[in-house]
Amino acid sequence: MPRSEKTEAAQTIVNEASAALNLELVEMPSEHPETERQFPRPWRAVKLEESFRIEDATGFVVAHVYFAEPQRASVTKRMIESEARRVAHGIMRRINGEGESQVDAQGWFRDPD
Repeated sequence: MPRSEKTEAAQTIVNEASAALNLELVEMPSEHPETERQFPRPWRAVKLEESFRIEDATGFVVAHVYFAEPQRASVTKRMIESEARRVAHGIMRRINGEGESQVDAQGWFRDPD
């Protein structure tokens, strides 16, 4: 599958997952800009046993995207690993910009250092 088709497919999955979970990325004005937290780029995803942990450049944990083995996914109401990977990638692309996903040559997220 060409890269553009993969990108479109991944974006479609992220959009569908966001819609299914009723999520929306919203820019909200800060009431206290002097205390607004910063989450410096680049963000990265670290694969754990049952989730992808998304961290900012300082290592602060911003989110987890959970998954389960295919045979347990419907029972636990979690995504399978490939779906969770695409959602985590979509989150990071949204923050880091296109092409800065912190993935290795095989397309997997980098492991902890």
